This record gives sequence, C-alpha cells and structure tokens, in this order.
Amino acid sequence: LPAEQRLLLLTRGLLFTRIASSLPSQEANLRWILDPPVTLPDDVRFYVDGSAMDPTLKALTSVGFAIVVIASDGALLGVAIGTPPSWIRDSAGAEAWAVYTVLAMSAALPDIVTDCLGIINGLTEGRVKAASPCRSLARVWSMIYNTLDADVVDSALQGRVTWMPSHGSRLTIGARNKSDGQPVTALDWRANRLADAVAKAAAAENRLAASSRILLQRTITAYERAL
Repeated sequence: LPAEQRLLLLTRGLLFTRIASSLPSQEANLRWILDPPVTLPDDVRFYVDGSAMDPTLKALTSVGFAIVVIASDGALLGVAIGTPPSWIRDSAGAEAWAVYTVLAMSAALPDIVTDCLGIINGLTEGRVKAASPCRSLARVWSMIYNTLDADVVDSALQGRVTWMPSHGSRLTIGARNKSDGQPVTALDWRANRLADAVAKAAAAENRLAASSRILLQRTITAYERAL
C-alpha cells in the first residue's frame, strides 16, 4: 500500500480502493429473444425466474429475470430477457418483478410457474403482509396487488400461480410435486431450466468486469486480515 493508505489503515482502520463501475440503470427493461404470437392460446403458461450475480458483493450485484412462454403441447412460444429497476438487488426481487411484468402484460390472469416459494407465500399472505413496510420487497408487491386490483387473493387466483422445485436433476421429473400437488413434468423441468439460463444471461449483461470483482474481493480480504 502507498504510505498514506497504510497510515490511514493503521491509525483509523480504514482501507479504500478505486474500482471502475458503471451505475445500474434506473429503469426496468424487457426485450423478447423470441417474440410470442399476437394471440396466445388460453392454455399458455409463463415460466419465470430471477438471478443475481455476485450477491455477496452488495455494491456490485447485478440482477436479471426471464420469462418463458410455453403452450400446453410443449411448443416454445416466446422467450424474454430483462432487468428490473435498480432498487431491486436480489434474485427473489427479480423473480417477483418478472411476475409483475407478466401480470401487467396480460389482459386476464395467466398461468404462471415459478421456482421462488416467496411468490406463493406473498399471494397467500395477502397485501397487508406482503406489502408491509418491514418487507424488503414491499414496493414490488404493492405493484403486483395494484395490477391484480385486489387486496386479497382468493384460492382460484392462487391456483393460477404454481411453485415448482428448482435446480434439480432429471430425476426430479415425476418424483417431486409442485404446489398444486401435481408431479413435475418433463416440460416443467425443461422450461424451468431455460428460464434459469436466460435469467443468468440477463444478470451477466450488467455484471462488472472480472478484474474489478477480483480487486474488490482481494481488498476486502486484505482489510479483514489487517484488522
């Protein structure tokens, strides 16, 4: 370390470094990799996922989400990649934003499949709890309930949003159940894997360069050891 930085570390317990970082976009964005048809079938399902890169480096965390549109016969109708607004900083928030995006673009309540149990819990708890000021995702849950135009989600509405286990091997197919009690199908498994890959790609688009991430991690390690 330069003499001044070393003196500051020894006498004040402070260490700093300079890292080139681009500010995250304040606005959410969404683009379709595969454009869905103008008229979607009634039995279409939306598989959503969210991802966060470098979650332990809070200042450098990048997030993204994905929407995959699947017909009941297995046809891939649409794939979207997106970034939530900058006030969302984790994968759970990104997935909640994906759910909000699907609801906002749909005239009627669509069938949504998510691997984030927090989405199901938020619908079960109702607006008062989900959008409570003490909740980190209160803002996006307020937007979801505003889109639903309801303070309480009834059982019929909850039945349109299904949770499925994530990151499982192919052995998950037929062996584990979704929140509706039905087993995970091969179609569920493949659609979820695709949504996961697209969400990771979305988060990677805004990820800081590897050299900057390594520099920051080394600085944190050196600081801890110095203390």
